[in-house]
Amino acid sequence: EDNQEATVMKYEKTRQEMLTMLHTHVMSLSLIFFITGILVFLSKANLTLKRILAIEPLLSIIFTFGGIYLMWVGVTWMKYVVLISGILMAACFTSGILLILWNLAQKPE
Repeated sequence: EDNQEATVMKYEKTRQEMLTMLHTHVMSLSLIFFITGILVFLSKANLTLKRILAIEPLLSIIFTFGGIYLMWVGVTWMKYVVLISGILMAACFTSGILLILWNLAQKPE
């Protein structure tokens, strides 16, 4: 912010901007993961696998976006928590979607 000769200007988000961004992402992703979780539970698969694929993304939202807020506050070691929870969230969501699509592609019995 202090460099007048910079070619790209970057400004730190205000607290209100940060909370708004986090709130909108948490609410929208929670709804998406909730609907996906319902569809995963309706699919044909192992119950333990269905529980993991349905519940883990919802838990990862808390760790990912809570960690992003804590990093913004200054807790820099949270970057590892955000990294791991983000990877788990994306992997479980992708696996859940693939399971749903696989079940849709199966011929009815």
